[in-house]
Amino acid sequence: MLKRILLIVSFVFSAMCSTVFAASNIVINNVEIKDVKNYIIETIALSKQNLILENASDNNIVLLSTRTKNLGLFGQYTWSYENRLGFVFVQKDKDVILSFSETCTSHAPNGAVYVQPVGSANTEIPFLQKIKGHFNGMYVFGFDTSSDKKDGGYPIKSIVPLSAFDKAGLKVGDIIIKVNNVKLKADRNSGAIDGLFFDKTRLTTQIFLVKRNEIEKTFTVTSEYEPPQFKK
Repeated sequence: MLKRILLIVSFVFSAMCSTVFAASNIVINNVEIKDVKNYIIETIALSKQNLILENASDNNIVLLSTRTKNLGLFGQYTWSYENRLGFVFVQKDKDVILSFSETCTSHAPNGAVYVQPVGSANTEIPFLQKIKGHFNGMYVFGFDTSSDKKDGGYPIKSIVPLSAFDKAGLKVGDIIIKVNNVKLKADRNSGAIDGLFFDKTRLTTQIFLVKRNEIEKTFTVTSEYEPPQFKK
């Protein structure tokens, strides 16, 4: 049954775009499509990103952002870019299967058109899990890092008070070097930091190697449950 539903999702994506790329999926429990759709649109609107609603139906929405860039020695060649965020919704009993994919369409000065995926599982899955968390709750560590590398790692720029990270004794300014003995690195395409994507749908324990005042220390931290914000 699930395979059939995912086949339907793929078909809907093919109707949305002339070029189809793999989409990431997640199941959101005990919710209706309209609630998930409204939350996504409201979240994007509050983020103040340059996005417009390009297409919408009962089972999908496509958000579009556009930009141009002048290239060449004197900036004489103008490229235009269209980024599309595609969401597909399938109601299965009391649950919603949500699929997400991001693509970029590049228009060259000579008229050539190139379409390629922008996101990856490392960026799409955490985004989907955050949406699910709004409705079903999620397991979090309660911290955020800078995207700028420093001293072989990534500095912690914020910690939620009374979160798992706060209780474990980590501090803003600590530099995360490794997670589970794997050194952190940024993805070339998305800039996202590999190794800092944790499964928010279940309880997990991670081992963080942190540098503080040139001294390295290991912290073992277990994520904590954050209740859903959505109320019917």
